[in-house]
Amino acid sequence: SDPGLETGRTFGYTIVARDAAFNESPAVAIQVSTPGDSATVTVPAVVGLSQADAEAAILAADLVVGLVRTVNSDTMPAGGVIDQSPAAGNPVPQGSAVDLVISAGPAPVTVPDVTGTDQADAQAEIRAAELVVGSVSTRTSDTVAAGEVIRQSPAGGTSVARGSAVNLIVSEGPAPVSVPSVSGMTRADAEAAIRAVGLVLGEERLENSATVSEGTVISQSPSGGTSVAPGSTVVLTVSAGPEEAPDPDDNLPGIFGAGASDALSLLILLAVVAVTRGRRLVRARSL
Repeated sequence: SDPGLETGRTFGYTIVARDAAFNESPAVAIQVSTPGDSATVTVPAVVGLSQADAEAAILAADLVVGLVRTVNSDTMPAGGVIDQSPAAGNPVPQGSAVDLVISAGPAPVTVPDVTGTDQADAQAEIRAAELVVGSVSTRTSDTVAAGEVIRQSPAGGTSVARGSAVNLIVSEGPAPVSVPSVSGMTRADAEAAIRAVGLVLGEERLENSATVSEGTVISQSPSGGTSVAPGSTVVLTVSAGPEEAPDPDDNLPGIFGAGASDALSLLILLAVVAVTRGRRLVRARSL
């Protein structure tokens, strides 16, 4: 090597060939490049581009893609270039490597476990974890109180991206039951039918009836076929049988001591009452 030559510069030699008789032949010029003599290119700006577009731009500039690593970012969408090295605009030799830092998107967050929690509190917990409430549906449940969360998706403890939706299924409480129709049943049979569907026998009312036999249910509230919550109360009105008519004999003592005219009037009245109610005066007492 020639110490007088600058690295990166092209230099030339002229070689003169001589024959054995030392006769000169035409000179041949040879141009030689030193190892440092490569063309320089400008590093393209690829920050903000997608990884694919950034790599294409680097290759188009006669450079190569170097080290690629990913980091979380709250500002750069996943897959975008956050940083590059060397920086854009720097002159570098052809074939140099350009390292890239690619966004993996925001750091994931953990979904809170809100099963068994009141719906309002569950939604507050989800929002506090930088997530959003997704769909909310309802379902009957014999084990989870009305208004509480039965199930969630994704499940508590799952790692998800910020802003992801958490779907909830909320309890409506136990499924309603249909009130059995017990009118016309005996009181005992009516009570058994009511308890069999998870309802409670409430206040029992007695009512005289000339058409419904004693101890038989005349009416009920709620009526048969009504949908109610389990454990609801059913009130029965039960027949006490026909109303007992007063015995005309019970009024006879009032005749004694009365004047003849008053006594006769009272006897006539009692006779009318007795006949009207299907009874007959079976004895007479002297005045």
